[in-house]
Amino acid sequence: MTIVYNDEACRSTATVTCSQPQKQGLELVAAIVVNEVNFVDVEPKSITLPATCFNGVWQIAQPPLNVTRLECVVSDPL
Repeated sequence: MTIVYNDEACRSTATVTCSQPQKQGLELVAAIVVNEVNFVDVEPKSITLPATCFNGVWQIAQPPLNVTRLECVVSDPL
C-alpha cells in the first residue's frame, strides 16, 4: 500500500493505493479495508481512493468512514 500526501508540511488530503505485487501472470484483486471490517472497494489488480483529514481525523469512502486502521488486502478472485 502506498499513501501520497498533498503536502508533507500540512497534510489535508491523500491518495491511498493498494495493488498486487508486480509479477507477470498474477490476476489478483486488491481491496482497501477500513477499521478491519469495512471493505471500501475491491478492484482487479489495483485500487486508488482519496482520503481527507477532517478535524484531525482521516476519512475515506462515501459516506465518510473515520479511519483508525487502514489495510491493503490482495487475494485470488472468487
